[in-house]
Amino acid sequence: HVPAGRTTVSLLARSGSRFTGMQSKEIDVRDGETAQVEFRSREILVSGHVTRGATPIAGARILVRGTTSPFAMYFGGGADEVAAPPAGPQRMTAVSGDDGGYELIVDEPGTIRVMVDTADGRVRYPARTADVPDVDTYTLELAYNLATVTGVVVDKDSEKPLAQARVFAGRTKPDPAAALGASSAEAGDDGRFQLELEPGDYLFEASAPDYGMSDTEIKVGSDGASDLKFALTRGLTISGKVVDVRGLGVGGLSVSATDTERAPHGDRGYADTLPDGTFRMGGLREAAYRLVARSELGAFATRNGVTPGDKDVVLTLCVPGVA
Repeated sequence: HVPAGRTTVSLLARSGSRFTGMQSKEIDVRDGETAQVEFRSREILVSGHVTRGATPIAGARILVRGTTSPFAMYFGGGADEVAAPPAGPQRMTAVSGDDGGYELIVDEPGTIRVMVDTADGRVRYPARTADVPDVDTYTLELAYNLATVTGVVVDKDSEKPLAQARVFAGRTKPDPAAALGASSAEAGDDGRFQLELEPGDYLFEASAPDYGMSDTEIKVGSDGASDLKFALTRGLTISGKVVDVRGLGVGGLSVSATDTERAPHGDRGYADTLPDGTFRMGGLREAAYRLVARSELGAFATRNGVTPGDKDVVLTLCVPGVA
């Protein structure tokens, strides 16, 4: 049952403990009536190659989302949650072969968002959109002409490298003719990171567990940039757990903390939930924060007035329009 009014109904596909939003439709729900919704799976085979310049990118992980697909997330589970090995083209995801070629299935025509990660998952190329026509097969070549940006993330006091630090770069001046522009990377054990970006103006943000965020604006030319350095400072921490309506922990979600008194320029923190739904973020100062947990494309939970040191902070996840 859902409240009367305009709502969104989502169709999910399950693979092991991962639920992925495939389609969604908006409907009008009237009090005391049963609303009907129909989903049709078109199964369009999308194929192409992932290349950088003229060089194929092998082992790239391609993830496709429709602009109305609601979310992707993980639920905790036992051994019976393990999915069988995939066979043939998969829905909305693929891994490129040695020649950079890939195949996947899209459920319906329309605008899609394409995200490509390197084989080790440490670098995400700039996302892009594409319009898939109402046909049986469609060729989508993912050709990138990118500049390499490298650097290191260290502890400000000790100068020691920070392993597993995250660096995000987003355009400060959107370019309609370019890809969506945002890219991210994870630092290695030596604190070093590598980003692949189209030339342009970017805001870089670096963060690491138990450390505050550091940001700077940089103009990236066609030759890229090297030797960037982010020095992070330790701070206070907030920890807690994200659960679904049944009280089960939800993994694979992003959690952010914003200093509401100084927004939009206040202190911020970020963390990802572990498979059991727990999270821990550091680098914060004494302030009241607004916590937001959300999946990549929709599901969310919020809580206001959380301060560092609060224990057993619980965020209950909501999926809008899903009964």
